[in-house]
Amino acid sequence: RPVRVGKTASFDGNGAVVIPAAAVVGASDFTIEAWAKGVGEIFRKERLSGNSLCLTVTADGGAEMAFDTFNPSYAIPDAAKRLKEAVAGLGLADGSWHHVALTCSKGGVGTYTVRLYADSALAATVPSVPLKLDGGDLVIGDGFFGEMCGFRFSPSALDVEAFLRLEEVPGMAVIVR
Repeated sequence: RPVRVGKTASFDGNGAVVIPAAAVVGASDFTIEAWAKGVGEIFRKERLSGNSLCLTVTADGGAEMAFDTFNPSYAIPDAAKRLKEAVAGLGLADGSWHHVALTCSKGGVGTYTVRLYADSALAATVPSVPLKLDGGDLVIGDGFFGEMCGFRFSPSALDVEAFLRLEEVPGMAVIVR
């Protein structure tokens, strides 16, 4: 189970923070970000029949974004109907604190451009991801080994300048800080 240590949440790989029916991730742009020290799943946005998106820090210090898609004609690289984008060499598993953020900008009908930022630098861009977002749960830290703080959601696709500011943004939820 996640426990609070000082001003951080500590995860041992056996628990998670679940925000039920988190419709906070809706039809427009959004950002999910956190400060993390460790490896494993930072978050996933579930949908009522699967997951919409997931961000994981890998043991080699990279990151993996995974997206369930809802368009059967979309080219899916594996049998699990998941589009995965792995980014190696980010140095995220070195035992230090790192800022990670996933921004999603609404594109065409049902598609988003997803950007991964690591330590305020753009690490990857995946265009035209057909995400299905609904009232499923937002799950933080499931299978994560380490600590997190400053986990937050914003109802806009933030830029690097906004990551560095700690003031409140209208509509933002700060989970642990």
